[in-house]
Amino acid sequence: MRVLNIINSLHVGGAERNLLRLTRLLVDQGLTCDIATLRSGGELEMDARAMTRLYRWPNPRLPAYDIVMGRMYAGAVAASIEGRRAQVIWNIRHLPEHLNTESLTTRLALKLLSRFKPQAIVTNAHAAIAAHQKLNLSCESWKVIPNAVDSRMFVRFPHAREALRIDEGSLVFLQVARVHPHKGNEQLVAAFNDLGAQGQAHLVLVGEGTRVFSNGTHIHGVGIKDHVVDYFSAADVLINPSLSESSPTVVREAMCCELPCIVTPVGDAQELVGDTGFCVPGERAALTAIMAKVLTMDRSDLRHLGVQARARVCTRMDETTMVDAYLSLFETLAAH
Repeated sequence: MRVLNIINSLHVGGAERNLLRLTRLLVDQGLTCDIATLRSGGELEMDARAMTRLYRWPNPRLPAYDIVMGRMYAGAVAASIEGRRAQVIWNIRHLPEHLNTESLTTRLALKLLSRFKPQAIVTNAHAAIAAHQKLNLSCESWKVIPNAVDSRMFVRFPHAREALRIDEGSLVFLQVARVHPHKGNEQLVAAFNDLGAQGQAHLVLVGEGTRVFSNGTHIHGVGIKDHVVDYFSAADVLINPSLSESSPTVVREAMCCELPCIVTPVGDAQELVGDTGFCVPGERAALTAIMAKVLTMDRSDLRHLGVQARARVCTRMDETTMVDAYLSLFETLAAH
């Protein structure tokens, strides 16, 4: 079976890392699984070329495929155009709760998508189905396939704190996200500044655009990093204060690295962490309050929550389960 995945770019991000993980696993199953990007120059392109063929889209020289799967909205539009002679899947990893906060490009893509009808739409959270149906997106079959985490790659290792030059006695809060209104970066920084416990806590921000938040003392914006496991291992708690999200990959990865997580009630985040973490509104005061509460907790209790978090995420969606779900979907569509 021949599968083409179309995505906006291969810059570092949860959707992009998940695509490469799925591609590797499908190739291992004997499928041809190529990738086409709408924009070139992403940091993950070298990794993609190491496992499969990488194209720019549109490309009149693309071979024929049985399945064309578009990732995110722009990729879904491209897949609908490219897949006229194939089975089309939209792989949507977002929850558009407030259209007025979405970019013009996203709003235009959603309007275009309402004019197409793919064979299947895959989301990573049940809440995303209803949200997209309200926007007049339809298909022959909706599927929920959560993201899997490579439990061999995302493993906590000791002594990671040394590289950050933060003493072991301090508590490190971590956010891994590009700077974007949906990610709640500014709210988090403001909430941390309100904490007033600067001697006890540090906030580390990993992701595109985060360097602007560094203050030279207790807030460390480090930009894009290839080896995010280093930062998971150095932190005590992950904070994911998203205002809109379907199923946060970074939370799964952090849990796999034995980090308790603070999330907001968006998508399936609350169900994902369960009783191994905390769920609070994405408001400044609520974020300050939960960080203050965590600061009062015994470190051994935090570590115990982290161990429980890894057990929870590893048993709920492993790579084999994810791949089997995609293979079953591909086989069902190919039979039509």
